[in-house]
Amino acid sequence: MTDIGLIKLAKKCKELVHVNLSGCSMITDKGVVELATLCCNLRWISLSSCDLVTDEGIFALAKHCTGLTSVRINGLTAITNEGIEALATSCLKLVYLNLMHCSKVNDHAVCALAKNCSLLEHIDLRGTAVSNATLLELSKHCKHLVKVVVNLPLYSARPDELAANTTWIKCM
Repeated sequence: MTDIGLIKLAKKCKELVHVNLSGCSMITDKGVVELATLCCNLRWISLSSCDLVTDEGIFALAKHCTGLTSVRINGLTAITNEGIEALATSCLKLVYLNLMHCSKVNDHAVCALAKNCSLLEHIDLRGTAVSNATLLELSKHCKHLVKVVVNLPLYSARPDELAANTTWIKCM
C-alpha cells in the first residue's frame, strides 16, 4: 500500500472506522493526513512500523478523528511528545494505545495522556523514556487500566503505590 492507494481508499470509503496499515512502509504523513481528513469516523487505527509517519500525521488524526479509541503507532521513532500530546488533548475516548519504541516520547506526553484519557485500559510504553512517577500518574488518573507494558528498568515502583486493579507486565 502506498499513499496513492490509501488516498483512493479514503475518498471512496469515507465511513471507515477500522484501518490496519501495519507494516505499510510506503505510507507517509500525506496519506495519513488525507485519511484523517476524509474518514473522520475512524475509531481504530494501526500505523505500526509505518516508519515514514511523523507527528504531522498524528496531528491530523488528533484534529479530525477525535473519536479514536485504539491507536497503534509502535515503532514510529519520529513521533515526539507533541504528537502524543495532540492525541491526549483531542482523543479523550482512547482505550488502547501502543507506543512501543516511540523513543522520543517521555514523561511529559504520557502524563498528558494520564490526565486527559481517563478511559485508557491498555498502554504499551516499552522503549519510551518514561519514569516511575509517570506510571504512578497513570494509576492515579486512569482507573480503567488493566494492562501497562513497560521496560524492566522502570518496573521498580512499590506494588502498594500502584492501582490494585492494574496488571503491570515487565518485559526484558
